[in-house]
Amino acid sequence: MTTELSQYRYWRRAGCRGVLRAGRLDESLLVDWLNDRWPAACELLKSEARRATRRVEIDGQLLLVKQYRDRPLLPARAAAVHRTTLRLQQLGVSVPPSLGYARGVGHSIQVAQWLEGATPLLSFAGKPGAGEKLAPAIEGLLAQVAAMHAAGLVHGDLKWGNILRRGNETWLVDLDSVSRARPGRSGARDLARFLVDCEEAGCSADFVHRVQAVYGEQRGWDPARVRRWIAADYRKITERHRRRYGAGHRL
Repeated sequence: MTTELSQYRYWRRAGCRGVLRAGRLDESLLVDWLNDRWPAACELLKSEARRATRRVEIDGQLLLVKQYRDRPLLPARAAAVHRTTLRLQQLGVSVPPSLGYARGVGHSIQVAQWLEGATPLLSFAGKPGAGEKLAPAIEGLLAQVAAMHAAGLVHGDLKWGNILRRGNETWLVDLDSVSRARPGRSGARDLARFLVDCEEAGCSADFVHRVQAVYGEQRGWDPARVRRWIAADYRKITERHRRRYGAGHRL
């Protein structure tokens, strides 16, 4: 799904500024949220040193709101995530639609549509036949990931917990780490990270080989080339997980 930039408008109010999708939210709400004035229908989902994630309901509309503590003199992280979302949509990659962002002094927030009924792939880990049940959704996901990589972008943390599924639809989330590919941060690391989670989720060797083959088909590569491409990153990730979690770790 693509998104036209003309659907968004710039705004400035009460010392804050940002971009909003026309007709979806009033900027006064974002000004309140930047100042930690949250509505009653607000649930804190995750809190970290420089980022908090909330689910907010406004007039029956469920939203995912990420609040960032920005570093001085650096671009607002919320604005970067908003632009990343639009770029991925232009490439045909399914991500939660961004409704806009706002920036104040030292803080910024990005607002996305909440995907009702979508659950992380991680919730299927360890279930019998998980790979086979998820196969149609994952094949569609791999086509999108290949398109992203072909365009020179990497997700940066392509684990099962950062992929949502509803039926045969999938969405990439946690887009903070999306960046241009560079040495040491290539699409190979993305695919290797995903494959390690496939194995730790209990998927069969045949399923893992199928993932490699489907990704290769999207890039015009044979499976042997895919395996060579990911080999170094796959080895590093499996060794790190072995040191951190022990041999035979399962999700």
